[in-house]
Amino acid sequence: IGLNPLEFKTAPAGAAKSAKLLLPISRVVKEAGVMVELKITDSAGKDYISEVKSERGVVGFRNSVYFDESQLSIAIEPDFLKDIPIGSIKVSLREEIQQKPVQGTHLGGLMTMRYLAKPMSLTLGN
Repeated sequence: IGLNPLEFKTAPAGAAKSAKLLLPISRVVKEAGVMVELKITDSAGKDYISEVKSERGVVGFRNSVYFDESQLSIAIEPDFLKDIPIGSIKVSLREEIQQKPVQGTHLGGLMTMRYLAKPMSLTLGN
């Protein structure tokens, strides 16, 4: 299984619940079958998780967490941030792919590969 790493670049100076948050990343994931999950953990240890979609989407079917290819970032819309308490947060990325073994048996099975990026710490304000 091949899986290219996805990393955060420099952390933004600040984050506000009322504005779109852009997190600079090393690359935009375009490979078929690769799933990227973003997790924000608040200071109390509660997790807020979303799959990172390939784009914002169309009106009526908008995604709250998606790749912004033009800015080489993951964009997080205010509607995803609204329930997260103000204060310190930790943002994590998990990249995963599953494949059937090329030389698998008749019994089936899957191989899974995961890549966990180094988490980013931020302060979330209004």
